[in-house]
Parts: sequence; C-alpha cells; structure tokens
Amino acid sequence: MSPCAHDTAASAMIEVRDLARHYTMQAGLMDRLRGRQPLRLRAVDGVSFDLAPGEVLGLVGESGCGKSTTGRLLVGLEEPAAGSVRIGSEDAMALRRTDRRAFHRRVQMVFQDPYGSLNPYLTISEIIARPLIYQGHKRGPDLYARVTVALEQAGLTPAAQFLTRHPHQLSGGQRQRVCIARAIVLDPSVLVADEPISMLDVSIKWGIIRLLKRLVAERNISLLYITHDLATVGAICDRIAIMYLGRIVEIGPVDQVLAAPRHPYTAALVSAIPVAVPGGKRPPPEISGAIPDAAQIPPGCRFAPRCPRASDLCRSTEPTMTGSSRWHVACHHPATGATA
Repeated sequence: MSPCAHDTAASAMIEVRDLARHYTMQAGLMDRLRGRQPLRLRAVDGVSFDLAPGEVLGLVGESGCGKSTTGRLLVGLEEPAAGSVRIGSEDAMALRRTDRRAFHRRVQMVFQDPYGSLNPYLTISEIIARPLIYQGHKRGPDLYARVTVALEQAGLTPAAQFLTRHPHQLSGGQRQRVCIARAIVLDPSVLVADEPISMLDVSIKWGIIRLLKRLVAERNISLLYITHDLATVGAICDRIAIMYLGRIVEIGPVDQVLAAPRHPYTAALVSAIPVAVPGGKRPPPEISGAIPDAAQIPPGCRFAPRCPRASDLCRSTEPTMTGSSRWHVACHHPATGATA
C-alpha cells in the first residue's frame, strides 16, 4: 500500500499512485545561444492518495502548489507524465483513451469560476442537458426530467423558474449551483471540486459547502475538495492532504491534523486560520518567504528554505512519508502529537 493510501484502500473508489505532471519551459533566444537547456517545471511530482465512496478529501496548499493540476489530471484535462489513477477496478487513463463517455460518466468536475465555466449563449436547461446528450440521450421528456431533478438537487427550486434563463440572469451562487447540477446529472461516482467557493460572497459560500456535503451523503460520491481555505475544510472534509511544491507533505483525519499538525508547513497554515473565540489567539506563522520556483526545486526537503526546524539532513535528503495507516507526514523532524 502507498504511504498516502487510506486504510480502506481495498474499498477505495479512486486510487492515485505517484501521479506526476511536468511542463517543459523553453529557453529564450539568448539562453539558447548560451547553450542553456530548457527547464522542467514539476507541477505535480509523485502524488498518491485513496478516496473511498462517500468520503471527502480536502487537498490544501498555497497557490502554485499543484493542487488544481492534480484535479485536472483526475478528470482528464491534463495528461500525466507518470503515475496511475484507478476508479473502482478500472485503469482510469486506459478507460479515458478507449471510452471517454464511460470515463465521464464516472468522473465530473466543478470548476472555480462559475462565470467563465458556463456558456452564456445557452439556457440553463441546455447547459445541464449537454452531458446527457453527449452520452447519447435523446432530447425529450425523459432527458429534461433528469435536468429538472439535477437542478432541484442542486438547490435551484422550483426548477421551472431557471430552465429558460441564461447564466447572466443568475447570481454567482446560483451559477455555481448550475455548475454542480451539470456535474451530478450523469450520477458520477467521483467529483472534483476545484476551489468551488473562492469566487463567491461569504454569505453564499456556506450554502455551497452544505450542498456538497449533502450530495456526498445522498449519492455516496467520492469528493476531492480542492481549496486554499482551511477554514472551510473542517466543515466538509473527512481527511485532509497538505500539498507543497507538487507533493503531499501531510495527510490524515481532518480533525486530528488541524488540531495537532505534524508538518511545520501544515502548522503554519493552521496558525493563519481566523480564531472565532473572543480573545482567541494562535501562535504566529513560523514561515517566511515565497514558495520556490517549481522549475528550480531545492535539494533535500522542498520546504527546508522556509522551515524553522530545518537541519543539514533536511537540506540534503528528501524525506519520505512515514506514519500510521491513516496519518502520514513527510518530515525529518515532525511534531509529536495524537496518533491515528
């Protein structure tokens, strides 16, 4: 079993192993004349995790850590350089090559931008019907009955009031609910939600969180919830994976990881969560500086240049994942805490 695998891997809906996505950055003219080689940007560099039916895994990290690219790899919008993805008993990448329709019946995505991900020229009913038509369903009462059900399950009721509208006639929260309705209309087993609330008003965000949580429970969906907002993770996720420079550095039960993080990067992220208790106070973040360039990853531990615990070992040797079956951390000097 992979170090990042869940202890229910045998019943996992999705299994990700050593997933990688690298980009080649071509050198400019002067660099080529000087003989410099193109740089390789390692956006995702060996990511592994399992996700069980009805489980929500939060994938968290700063901008540029590779979390959105990981989501795009899972739904087939990017091609991996290495690694594997299995959905149930099937090789997802092989299925995508041989039967894209079957793949998309299993895996769907909710995008970050509810404004840019909807075709402004289509009505809401046409937008949600598109995946069904792509799968071979004929236009007619049965198809539009499924569209209506998806809208209602996404919280847009009565659905009849929304069917003939266009995206510009809806609020941001309503548009995101349309995106969710489109994602669930095929009854997928895996859903990837990439920063689904980051562009919404605070008053609307929690309604979307509650909706996703309800859909997971009702449909037994495996949900990968991608976010940089740790404040929402505890409300929806069962487990959390912290990503830094293309790799997962800590993964475990969300309540335990947030209460007693073992990796210094996780601890710094947790310290930045606003405290709701009057007079409440957390220690200030222990890190400084920006994430290094993913095309020039430092030797040893990737977090060492920003880490207050870094030693010579950290600067020379990259740590491997260690821990129990449920909680793993990639750190030479992890904090001690509760065990999972």
